Amino acid sequence: MHPRSLIRDALVAAVARVPAFAGRVKPTRLEPPSIAELPAAGVMTVDENSEADTTSLRRRTVRFQVTGTIVATDAVDDDLDDLAAAIEAEVAGDAALRSLRVTVILTETRFDFRTETKDGQPLARPVARIGLVYAITYRTTPAGVA
Repeated sequence: MHPRSLIRDALVAAVARVPAFAGRVKPTRLEPPSIAELPAAGVMTVDENSEADTTSLRRRTVRFQVTGTIVATDAVDDDLDDLAAAIEAEVAGDAALRSLRVTVILTETRFDFRTETKDGQPLARPVARIGLVYAITYRTTPAGVA
């Protein structure tokens, strides 16, 4: 299994411990299919950079985005901030990520609010999303993780 897959799996497991999601976390870039399935989260790979660290090691930095989607309320910004705090706490304290000998840095937080689908159809209720972008650095040898 590629190291990115191991890291993504560990992120999914960490985010799944956020009580608001009640286990509705998937390694996907697809949006939840219905409002009934919210709140929910997805973990996706954004990109990865690689450079020689030594003659036998490569230093890789992969960016993952954890996206939490909720039904918007009048307190949507506070709700998203609470969700971000819960996600950040679970990722920061995750033993599985630490066991992979990676460096995890939250680099960006994105916000989105929608009242219609991507095809322009109105949503029954508005939804809000928060995306936490993590830069995760690890090292590999030609045979795998260092």
